[in-house]
Amino acid sequence: VCPFVEVPGTPLTDLPQPIRDFLSTGLLVTYAINAGTVLLALSAAEQRRQPKALWGIKCFFLGGLALKELTEIEPVKESKR
Repeated sequence: VCPFVEVPGTPLTDLPQPIRDFLSTGLLVTYAINAGTVLLALSAAEQRRQPKALWGIKCFFLGGLALKELTEIEPVKESKR
């Protein structure tokens, strides 16, 4: 919230513009990396027969934490009939 909201007199939102820009850039980098984890999660979810949308959203917001949780699930092995 700090980079986007300014409430005069509140120390957490009353920041100079260079600090706001730095925080905005940090958020952009974080979500760009998390978007990469989404790509990895989609293929991992398919191998484990898990819902792709759930893991995609989860990885976008939580990143590597959700990806690690997904990869700890054992992949489903194909059975030959």
